[in-house]
Amino acid sequence: VQVTHSDACEPFFTEIVNFFLHHIGSDDYDIVQAAGYGLGMAMGRMKAYFDKGADQLVSQDVLKETVDGIRAVLEGEIISKRHEHDEYIEWQSAQANCCTGLIKILDAWSQESDFASEEAILPLWCAQLPVAGDTIEAKFNHKRLLDYIDDEHGMIMNEENIHQLCNILSVIDHPDLADDETRAKVKHFLPILEAMDK
Repeated sequence: VQVTHSDACEPFFTEIVNFFLHHIGSDDYDIVQAAGYGLGMAMGRMKAYFDKGADQLVSQDVLKETVDGIRAVLEGEIISKRHEHDEYIEWQSAQANCCTGLIKILDAWSQESDFASEEAILPLWCAQLPVAGDTIEAKFNHKRLLDYIDDEHGMIMNEENIHQLCNILSVIDHPDLADDETRAKVKHFLPILEAMDK
């Protein structure tokens, strides 16, 4: 899905998404990692066909099932209670890739469906941060967080989130977790957020 042109994927879209949906509930973290990322990538790629009128390819039911499938992973026992489970370290990459999947779905579909709206996606996504286990996806998600902070996005930059944001930013100032631009923003915003948290 990632390297194939969207035109080649269109005839197989239903099969591709159903395949990923079937495996998102796997007990194997490597499979969940691929399925979470794959769902986000597939749903993002197919937005172009929706815009051209092929709305039968992406129904509201499919969007709901996709977000619910990723949600079930992120709110599952191992990830939601990660401090209680030694095996969580093996699931970190799956968590990071599911978070990337959520953002790709948000970017493509937030204007088309309540199931992919900021209200549906951002609280779930933000609750997972910081993420690790996959350097590329960790950097992607943490960059998006700092962009939201920089834009003073109301669903991220609010009183209820300030303490959590301080905790996240204090962790991600590391070359494996954030690129140089993101780390510069961390250094800028962390003192501001800490002052707000007092």
